[in-house]
Amino acid sequence: MLPNNIDKFILQLIVWLLMLGSQNSLFAAENSGWIYTFKSGDTLSKLALIYCNNPDDWRKIQQLNAIDSDSKIPIGQKISIPLKLLKQQPASARIQHTKGPAYLIRNQHQQKLNTTFDIYKGDKIITKAGASVELQFADKSVLLILENSEVIMDTLTAWGKTGMVDTRIRLQGGRIEADVTPSKGPGSRYEIITPAAVAAVRGTRFRVGADDQLIISRSEVLEGKVYVRNKLGTMDVASGYGLVAQAETPLTPPRKLLSAVNLANNTNSQLLPPYHFAWSEVEEAVIYSVQLESPNKTEEILVGHPRISWDTLANDHYTLTVRAIDEYGLKGLDSTFDFNVNTPLPAPELKTIADNGVLRNATPDFEWQVISAATSYQFEIASDPQFNNIVQQQSTDTPSISLPQPLQPGKYYWHVASNNTIGLGHYSEAQAIAYIPLPAAADNIEVNHTANQLKLTWQAIENANRYFIQLATDRNFTQIIATDYPAAANTWLLRPTKAGTYYLRIRAANSQGEYGPYSAVQAVNIPASDSHLLWLFSLPALLLLL
Repeated sequence: MLPNNIDKFILQLIVWLLMLGSQNSLFAAENSGWIYTFKSGDTLSKLALIYCNNPDDWRKIQQLNAIDSDSKIPIGQKISIPLKLLKQQPASARIQHTKGPAYLIRNQHQQKLNTTFDIYKGDKIITKAGASVELQFADKSVLLILENSEVIMDTLTAWGKTGMVDTRIRLQGGRIEADVTPSKGPGSRYEIITPAAVAAVRGTRFRVGADDQLIISRSEVLEGKVYVRNKLGTMDVASGYGLVAQAETPLTPPRKLLSAVNLANNTNSQLLPPYHFAWSEVEEAVIYSVQLESPNKTEEILVGHPRISWDTLANDHYTLTVRAIDEYGLKGLDSTFDFNVNTPLPAPELKTIADNGVLRNATPDFEWQVISAATSYQFEIASDPQFNNIVQQQSTDTPSISLPQPLQPGKYYWHVASNNTIGLGHYSEAQAIAYIPLPAAADNIEVNHTANQLKLTWQAIENANRYFIQLATDRNFTQIIATDYPAAANTWLLRPTKAGTYYLRIRAANSQGEYGPYSAVQAVNIPASDSHLLWLFSLPALLLLL
């Protein structure tokens, strides 16, 4: 056994060596260089102008690389440029995709995210249930922020045009998945910072989850290697392994991730409602994570058995991802299954557009029930119930339409089908309608006198099957002395024997016996006559009133 003073010396020596190593590491990081491969036409002054803060730093590059002159640098030679000489500027991230309720908080102002946004240092992104956001950084690294997460962009910096990017992301709570571009040099950095630990990588694919209540983070490495550190140590996590880190607690060795489940027995031919999915059981799994992703939504469900089902799913393309979760909360390797739901959309219910199906307007409005999964509707109107003779058809994104072209009088049938990205759904049951316009009012009435007759002539009215004439002694037609129902736009009336002013009006009826409006009242002056009151004649009918 060594004396106490020797023990103290050894301990002090270890501490001194650790401090020296730490100082040397800091010195090396500060002076480590980005490696540039010399090309044809390059000069040190050109390199300094493009990549360095100070164009005169070409001399430092020359000195550090022991170069006599530009003319003696062979093409292909590696040249080291210290990081401290390189340009740095703020970088940004682009939103590639967003779905569900996701929000950006910038300068204490919250707004809903969309793909037109650029994300900068200090920005906070919050996702609610069913939401997700995919970001792409300056070096093409991709970050997927899953539902119920909160992420802050801690550092977004680019080293000039070198391709090196310093990206540090603070995960306050929730889960992310990262696909990181391989390092372009010593200035490349990609870190996920959680309250419990930091996960640092250089070219890998991994997942990180943070529990903001328990101050625990879980890192799961799918490709490459991740370096996890906290205040009490650092641990390398290789592909296929995961690590649970807790604040103020030494890191434990990584654990092997549970194997992927087998989804091979699920096929598209089975996809009829209800939608059932099953997978092979993983022996050490305590629970399973089931993630269902569509173009508009991503949701995660935890189940305690190797199966899941949905009663209904909207028509769309889906990706089902299942992961076995161990007793430490680490999610295992991915197993995915892509499928389409092509259930035809239901037929919309048509709204009645007219009493007894009779239309008076040649360009009527049609309305129907809203189908929530529909992106548009297909409208058709035909002259036969089989829709062999389609008169008009139109696509619309609203549950109503006005005919662009007027209908001709007659009987018609109309129906509607819903449409979306999957295809056209079922057509509704056809509704029969008839366009029977009311005749217009007669105009240009001419009255000609003879000795004992009045000859009435007017312009024929479209859709008129017969006419109705009234002759009265007062303008309000309370004292009607004669009516008639001629079939043509002219007729003869025997004129009254009493001299004075009489009043005349005419209206037309269609084939259904429905009358249009009366014409304007026309005054008829009858001169004195010795004749007795004569009968009133007309071709189809004659009626004498008091």
